[in-house]
Amino acid sequence: MTCEPLLSHLQRLSFHECPIISEYSAIIPILTHAPNLTYIDLSGCSISDLTLNFLAGTNAPTKLSYLLLAKCKNISSDATSSFISKCTQLETFNLYCNRTAIKEDGLITILRSPSVENFKIDIGSSHITPLISTVFYMNI
Repeated sequence: MTCEPLLSHLQRLSFHECPIISEYSAIIPILTHAPNLTYIDLSGCSISDLTLNFLAGTNAPTKLSYLLLAKCKNISSDATSSFISKCTQLETFNLYCNRTAIKEDGLITILRSPSVENFKIDIGSSHITPLISTVFYMNI
């Protein structure tokens, strides 16, 4: 017996500034039932690498055009850059004001992702080094 996703009609999902919603009991279960999302706003949520790793195992990397993760304090540079590097349709990516900014190697991975030509990216809290500047300008 197969279980049909309950929210397959849903394309946009926002938990913006909802830090009390659990990623284990609410966010991931909802994402499980919403396979056609093109817009996800988890800004200010208490998500961790678990949510990004979950999304990487779904069809999200081929469908997402907007991913907003501003103020997410518990996600790592490695998990973020790994997930973004798999996204093929991403147009807007916001990681502004995260406590753990994206590291240099993570930013380079993001700037080499398949959808970087379409990106509007906000990595305001990340430290931009000369190497990152070079990679960025080579992609323009």
